[in-house]
Amino acid sequence: MKQARGFTLIELLTIVAIMGILVAASIPAFKSFSHSTGLKATTLRVVTDLWLARQKAIAASRPYSIIFDGDQNEYIVFIDDGNGTPENYADGEIDPDEEIISVRQLGEDYAFSEIDLDPDGVVIFVPKGTLKSGTMGGSLTIAKTDRSSTIQIRPSGLCRVD
Repeated sequence: MKQARGFTLIELLTIVAIMGILVAASIPAFKSFSHSTGLKATTLRVVTDLWLARQKAIAASRPYSIIFDGDQNEYIVFIDDGNGTPENYADGEIDPDEEIISVRQLGEDYAFSEIDLDPDGVVIFVPKGTLKSGTMGGSLTIAKTDRSSTIQIRPSGLCRVD
């Protein structure tokens, strides 16, 4: 007669207890990872829209602007050509009949904690791919609770995340 082999109830309960301890210990690390990943994704979406506006300005030979609104935590990408009128050309304001490309919200838990751009809250890309002459670019800081990420925008039109 062959004797059946298996685990005892005590052995199974011990394994379940060890697995429970390991899962409980990994939850804070997972939460921290998911917060960090969400902030990176939000920051990358803003940088991608900046790069896209720059590329469209070059490809279409038309100025593209982005207005950042810290109160609404949104930004608007639009063709800033003033409809051919020199006084409204690349002025960083949405004039009548200018085409709005997109309006984007940052997300429920994210906010612009600081918008330090010259001109105030606007990035204007001219057809050369640089920022409009006389503007300096600056920085945008996106925050979620205790973490933040800063995007630097240079007069050359290049953007990077710090």
